[in-house]
Amino acid sequence: MIRVLALIVLMVVPQVSNAFRCQPPPPPARARAAAAAVFEGKVVSIVATKDGKYNRVTFQLNRSYKGKASGESVVLTPSNIGPAGYPFEKGKSYLVYALKGNLGLFTNVCTRTKPVDQAEEEILLFKTTAASPQDGIPPIPTPNGGVKVAMSKIDKTGKTDVTKQLQQVLDSLAPAGGTLELPAGKYRVAGILTIPVGVTLQGAVNSPQYIAPLTGTVVMATGGRDKEDASSLFEMGSSTAVRGITVFYPDQKPRDIHPYPFTFHLFGGDNTVENITLINSYNGIRVGPENNVRHRIRSVYGCALRRGITVDSCTDIGRIENVQFHCHWWSDKSIGGDWEPVFEYMWKNLEAFVFARTDWEYVNNTFVFPVNIGYHFIASEKGACNGQFTGNGSDASQKCVVVDQLQPMGLLITGGQFVAFTGNDPIEVVINKSNVGSVRMVNCAFWGPAKQNVVMLSPAFLSLSDCFLASDGKGRALIEADNGRLQVRGCSFATLETSIKLIKGVTHAIITENNGANGVRIDNQIGDAAIMANNEPAK
Repeated sequence: MIRVLALIVLMVVPQVSNAFRCQPPPPPARARAAAAAVFEGKVVSIVATKDGKYNRVTFQLNRSYKGKASGESVVLTPSNIGPAGYPFEKGKSYLVYALKGNLGLFTNVCTRTKPVDQAEEEILLFKTTAASPQDGIPPIPTPNGGVKVAMSKIDKTGKTDVTKQLQQVLDSLAPAGGTLELPAGKYRVAGILTIPVGVTLQGAVNSPQYIAPLTGTVVMATGGRDKEDASSLFEMGSSTAVRGITVFYPDQKPRDIHPYPFTFHLFGGDNTVENITLINSYNGIRVGPENNVRHRIRSVYGCALRRGITVDSCTDIGRIENVQFHCHWWSDKSIGGDWEPVFEYMWKNLEAFVFARTDWEYVNNTFVFPVNIGYHFIASEKGACNGQFTGNGSDASQKCVVVDQLQPMGLLITGGQFVAFTGNDPIEVVINKSNVGSVRMVNCAFWGPAKQNVVMLSPAFLSLSDCFLASDGKGRALIEADNGRLQVRGCSFATLETSIKLIKGVTHAIITENNGANGVRIDNQIGDAAIMANNEPAK
């Protein structure tokens, strides 16, 4: 029995039946990372094995993107063409993604294998990211067991594309794992960099950097313009890490902003992004949508324009710590920055932290300024979020927190600071009708010239305890609910509008031990369904 050691094949070949179905294959970069060999080759022979279960397909290699560089290569495929076996034809050329089984290289219809005339975009991509042994950028061992690039053979001025050379050194570390130590300099990367399992890319600095000058290890990303859904600059599977670098997109302009793919894409398990500076990423860090566990995103600072961090399909505790997104990082004239258009673009477009399915997510010490939606909780086909959020802030926001969906146990938010004043209807927290999960907020502050602080539209639970609330004083209630169950205890209402409005539709409310600048003014439209006690009398 062939045991396929790759994520992109989800069956054991000898037991294939007519009920067999493939999952959609991953994008080219991840398929290449999972494969044992990727090459263009012409079929020179097809011979069935003695037991008739497989065809042995011999290829004359034309170009290799991973694995053997030249000569011939033999790949097995099941002989039951249709359900699983790939229908190779003698004399034709193919782009082959081959996996490693206990009988040798193996492929089938679930991989991205296809005729070369149908693979033009993948081949163009691999020509900028693949490396063969003849390229010869030899790694130099360092005393700590890492690897340094031979600087005499790689450009660190940012003038020429070094994607191919860097990928070669990363791939050379793949068999045993290790660290590529990338010295200070500017490295132009026009393609993508796939970090192999067990490999770390380590830059020259140990902390995020100031807005200018661009010093330390700077990756100048030029690929993916106007191709938002393309592979990320860094593709990171299990047991990978990128640390201590700055990423800058030199072709992005503050008054002519274009979409780009995510800078980082994490999938698999136990991967780390740490001590990173993002000067002007359109999309920052994407976790999922492939199944993943225990991401670690720490000390990431910079400017993100459309999305900061998105998380989906995480089924074991991910951690996001010490992250700040701010237009400040793309404001310095020496790097083509400009505060005014960047500020405007971010408050109109940026969703800083977006959470779909993630279980027990820990998010600590994060901040964004300015932003369309600071923290957005949504549902994907994999589900929604539950988690603990401590010491988080959203400033110059249209909406600081928007909850579309949560798991029933929902959110625990402590020590948050939320300020909304951009857009036509700035509100700090909106919990929408679609949500079924609990939201509990403790020791949080809501202020700024917002229209309202908290709007509850959900049939679920909302609790606010020991919070400070203030607004623009122009008449709308600071807390307004028309659904669900509400608890407001020990809070201070610092401006003169109605403190709490309970609209018919609220199932039950407990309003106790609050005070305010005008006392606690409660517009109660639900009668005895509201328990109100020990509040400072309204003036």
